[in-house]
Amino acid sequence: VLDDDINSSVEEELQGILDDLADDQIAEVLAFCWVGQGTYDAADWDEAMQEAQDMQRAGGSDAVIEELLEMPMMASVLESGLAAFDLSCSGIGELA
Repeated sequence: VLDDDINSSVEEELQGILDDLADDQIAEVLAFCWVGQGTYDAADWDEAMQEAQDMQRAGGSDAVIEELLEMPMMASVLESGLAAFDLSCSGIGELA
């Protein structure tokens, strides 16, 4: 039997990180994820951002965070979305 409680601390930590982001930053993370999963192309960035901002206006940041937390393989999808713009999270959090 699979038990989702094992990952609850990871989900809580991720929830906390997303809660600390500003509204525009949360919308950007969602738009990058949509690009990463192929919902939008990098060339359609403005459209992806508009959709993310519309979702946020309609349901608040909690709706956007819920969308992100329910996204399968969110980390990989986000990484792919960033890569579409030649961006990366490499080195973030490392001490110099």
